[in-house]
Amino acid sequence: MRTVKAATAFGFVRDLQQLIDGVLPEHGVRFFERRSDNVLLVRTQRDDGDPSTIPLRVGGAVVADLDVRFALSSEPASARFRTETSQFRLLMRPDREPLARFEYERTKSGAPVAHWHVHSERGAFTTMLATASAAGRRQRDPSRLSTLHYPVGGSRFRPSIEEFLVFLIEECGVDSLPGWRSAIADGQARWVSTQAGLVARENPEEAAAQLRSMGWLVEGPGRERVSA
Repeated sequence: MRTVKAATAFGFVRDLQQLIDGVLPEHGVRFFERRSDNVLLVRTQRDDGDPSTIPLRVGGAVVADLDVRFALSSEPASARFRTETSQFRLLMRPDREPLARFEYERTKSGAPVAHWHVHSERGAFTTMLATASAAGRRQRDPSRLSTLHYPVGGSRFRPSIEEFLVFLIEECGVDSLPGWRSAIADGQARWVSTQAGLVARENPEEAAAQLRSMGWLVEGPGRERVSA
């Protein structure tokens, strides 16, 4: 894998920073990038340079933290970057135990590449998992629902960080800035545009067919123009 282009990586980090700055109050953290071989790691740190998660407030008091992590690489055939892994974690204070985690691992096998972990135990569900484990159907700890990987959309239709922020604000009640919805909408528009382009690249015939159905003139690699 080639090294991620600096300008592209800077744009990614800049967009993340603008999103968090426009949504969460008094967080005091900055996104930064660190290279490890040919992978670019994106994390958060305090203004003094120390690593830090993003504090989440309810009524002005910090009650939890948001941990955001990305690992990026260059696509072999282009100067674009791709996400190798991403992780959004809601951590409860003071013990910093996870309450919910969204994880994406592009090359993962044995579980969905995009998945949720929910850290909430319930007797009936745990009993079902214990029964499956006893029957040899399941290898993970049956007493912990957090070991389950809930599938969500695969590589292209997985949740975005914008959607995770909406979950934190609307479902968990964390504080937000005035105008946060506009910041979310801007970030989500970029996400949808990027994913739409990737889906079209991976499914060119379907993309061309859809464009033709809308009256577009489509020119293929052989320079043969096809119209509706």
